[in-house]
Amino acid sequence: MKKFIFSFALMLASLSVFAQTSQSHTVQRGETIESVAKKYGISVSDLQEANPSTKDYFYAGMKLVIPHKSNTQNTTQTQSSNSSNRVTVINPSSTNTRNNPIKAIKQKVKKPTFQSDLDGSDFTSVALTFGSDFTDLVGMTYGIQGQYFLDNGLGATLTVGANFGLEDDDDVMFRVGPSYVYPFTNMFYVMGAACYTLTLADYQDNTGTVSGVSVIPTIGMSFNRIKVGINGDLHWRNGGDFGAGAYLSVGYSF
Repeated sequence: MKKFIFSFALMLASLSVFAQTSQSHTVQRGETIESVAKKYGISVSDLQEANPSTKDYFYAGMKLVIPHKSNTQNTTQTQSSNSSNRVTVINPSSTNTRNNPIKAIKQKVKKPTFQSDLDGSDFTSVALTFGSDFTDLVGMTYGIQGQYFLDNGLGATLTVGANFGLEDDDDVMFRVGPSYVYPFTNMFYVMGAACYTLTLADYQDNTGTVSGVSVIPTIGMSFNRIKVGINGDLHWRNGGDFGAGAYLSVGYSF
């Protein structure tokens, strides 16, 4: 019986010591880790040792374990030496971005835009062309097109092609001139070229050359190294003839 009474008394004493050495605190809005430590007369370091998570974050509603007062001679000096550990209370419902850095960060994050990381040099390519000249009653035009571009989008176009249709023989056509390409996304681009055009005509045993100028606007799609473009063809030939056409180009960039 005496042993039971002794054990019961020892248990009560332990609970009493624990109650004296530890208690809890719920962080209120506006409190800081320094103000809580000062309220219970302990140092910031003691409070952080009892609650390690406070070294990373501190918020309203957070439950803290308050340890027994440490035997420091100067609590104020200890708190000032730990001023670098100050953590500001974050009120999640606050609409003021100055007091709510989480909301401020969210406001700074913008939606992604469809910008392109391609430059002009990505469009240096060799392509096959296929289309028609609407004004000359030529059934088909086809050829090979080579293009070279600098990083700033400036470059040059060279096309060697042939016309085949109502005529007995093909007309061989050369085009060369400056070009410019602008990729406005990683998938779509626009391009333009102004070319000097030389045609070697062969029709009913009569041969000759016809010079002129061609303006070629292009809108295209990019699939990694594959480039597919729809090209217009507005041309003027020596002698005052104007014409129009269109062709498809499928190329490989390198």
